[in-house]
Amino acid sequence: MNILVLTPDTDIDRRITLQANSLLKHGFKVTIIGVPFSGDNFLSGTIDPNIAIKRIDLQNIEYHSKIVKFYRGIHKKIMSFAYKRNDFINQYANKNMVAIEKNTSYKLVRKSKNKMVSINTKLLNWITTKCIALVQKMVNVFYNVVLKFFRTFNINFFPLFDKAFYNAGIQEQFDLVVANDLPALKAGYMLAKERNVPLIYDAHENYTEQCTLPKKYALLLEEIEAQILPEVDFWIVPNELLGEQIIEKCQQKYNVTVKEPLVIQNAVKHWEEYLNYQHSDLFREKLGIGREKKILLFQGGFLGKRNLENLVKAMKYVKNENVVLVMLGFGTYVEVLKNIARKLNVESKVYFMEAVSQDELLKYTCSADVGIIPYPAVDKNTYYCSPNKLYEFIQARLPILANDLPFLRKVIIGEQIGIVQDFSNPKFIANAIDLFFEDESKLQHFKEKLNDAARRINWEVEEQKLTSEYLTMSKTEKVLEKVFV
Repeated sequence: MNILVLTPDTDIDRRITLQANSLLKHGFKVTIIGVPFSGDNFLSGTIDPNIAIKRIDLQNIEYHSKIVKFYRGIHKKIMSFAYKRNDFINQYANKNMVAIEKNTSYKLVRKSKNKMVSINTKLLNWITTKCIALVQKMVNVFYNVVLKFFRTFNINFFPLFDKAFYNAGIQEQFDLVVANDLPALKAGYMLAKERNVPLIYDAHENYTEQCTLPKKYALLLEEIEAQILPEVDFWIVPNELLGEQIIEKCQQKYNVTVKEPLVIQNAVKHWEEYLNYQHSDLFREKLGIGREKKILLFQGGFLGKRNLENLVKAMKYVKNENVVLVMLGFGTYVEVLKNIARKLNVESKVYFMEAVSQDELLKYTCSADVGIIPYPAVDKNTYYCSPNKLYEFIQARLPILANDLPFLRKVIIGEQIGIVQDFSNPKFIANAIDLFFEDESKLQHFKEKLNDAARRINWEVEEQKLTSEYLTMSKTEKVLEKVFV
């Protein structure tokens, strides 16, 4: 059975690679189509070499913006003019060039005419080439100025992947389509309808509720989700609270009924090597941190709207002199955070380190003492988030300190593996850090509970639920008809 997976990711999400590897292990053939990328899935872990990874054509990505449409339209017209110019010059030369016979009395005249035609052709070609280049340059300058203006005010042009995914996917053999994240859903639906095969939708997040998404784009995608979601064969979410929010939105705003999703958590594989690395000291060795220091760890992307500025600022107010913060991650926003650390003179308490590969990550994670998840409730998507680092901390047996968000509270308090607090300002965060580190017996209790949690909350458990659903799907009449006919 051939499974076609669509994703708008560049560096393919770990959630996708884990699912793909699991499906391959259970006898499915998997092809992943993503957007163009020259990297090596550094953040996503190992992808089985038997999984085909292909990329859509950039030219097929459309943009829901008049500026981009104008820019592309002008370039298309310029190229069309260039082709017509070439045809005109060729026709002119062919029509006006004359044959020169050896014994003709008009030999000199004909040579002069041909020479003039040649000069005219070269001159016409030179002038029009210069004009085309000038127009292209003017259009590019105008477009770049407009882009700079829009980005200054945090206005982004949003891409539509429907045509690109459809054109790439229709060339493949598949018996089932999986659309990961909302931007891939419409193309997945089109492909599934075209081939009369099942469609699965994996909603990694409540996509349209992201505060960074332009409102017009969010509304467009929201309408697509409400139209297609009732028709998918089944859909997947990373936690039940997020699923409930999507269902509620579809019912209340669009009056459509959506069936319950399958919950597949963002869990990582059960870390069998924990016993070998539980006394790891990689951070202290790499960053020169004294052994008397307690390490508070944030790991992940350095992005705005993640409360990272307040986390760095909080270190100014932390009273426990033995607590240091390690920021392990990626992204240009790190420079903003470093500037904050410098201005507040907390550079000796805040360490920055570049991200390590997914395969090496937990060896570093477990060398910290406490993991922190500071995400603020900036939108409904983040409010119900279940971040990867939650599951990484669990497998690394790291007690967790987090902002008080519903799903984080459910897992952290429910499993007794840490505490949640109000992280709305730097002083509140600092107070939570001091309280967390002052009770060694409580930290030890969390450690013990983490051993139990790590055995129950891992990819192997999620994999069983996922593959069971796929195996059931593979026996449906629609799939059997497609596979055996």
